[in-house]
Amino acid sequence: MQKYLCRYTREFQERLTYHSYCKNQVADAILHYYEELCRKNGIVFQCQVEAPEKTGIQDTDFCRLFGNLLENAIEAAQLCPKGSSRFVRVQIRTRNNKLLIKEENSCTDPLRNCVDHGNCGTLWRVCGFSV
Repeated sequence: MQKYLCRYTREFQERLTYHSYCKNQVADAILHYYEELCRKNGIVFQCQVEAPEKTGIQDTDFCRLFGNLLENAIEAAQLCPKGSSRFVRVQIRTRNNKLLIKEENSCTDPLRNCVDHGNCGTLWRVCGFSV
């Protein structure tokens, strides 16, 4: 697990100032990693986090799901023409002991069915749709 999280923290460790998004170290590391990717790709990264220290989700599962969500969002934002408004917005909070994550990005393409899977209901990754 430690090796996996190092991937998310390596690039921003060299920065002089560090701010913590939340008390949850896994979410914080992932947010910082993708914030840096956005910066490098000219994508505005906005984040509002009210995540508890413990999410109730195994760290490895949370890394996979949350990392995939943000990776898809960045991929979608990169499809916007250079010079246009490219952004990724993330909100994390809890309600009734449930963790809620909302992600928005600047992709304007409509969701489409997956080309490789025909009409099986699988959504194409391009717009960052994740469940």
